[in-house]
Amino acid sequence: MSLQTGVWYRLMLPAGLVSALIWSTPATAQIGGSGTIQGVVSDPSAAVIPNATVTATNAATGVQTSRQTTSAGYYSLSLLPAGVYSVTVTAHGFRQLVQQSVVVDALSVVGVLRGFVS
Repeated sequence: MSLQTGVWYRLMLPAGLVSALIWSTPATAQIGGSGTIQGVVSDPSAAVIPNATVTATNAATGVQTSRQTTSAGYYSLSLLPAGVYSVTVTAHGFRQLVQQSVVVDALSVVGVLRGFVS
């Protein structure tokens, strides 16, 4: 090996090792995405309740997302950032129903609030 080749190896080999270490390190990334809270609102006799208002409140930010139930009592609160929520249901003629500490993970669907008391 010539002096010139030896100098090249001494200079480039450490740079190559550093580069290899950087590129071979596993990349860590956050999982992005949102979740959904959905369900059917019904009374104690299992009759569905149309036009009830379902509201999810993010415990960390206070941001609220609301939807009306369909004629079949179905609701879906989608595109919710991952977090902990309280879910409130209100309907004319019924007591307000609140479910605390509903955990929504990214890319998950959570079903809550099945019964309602008049």
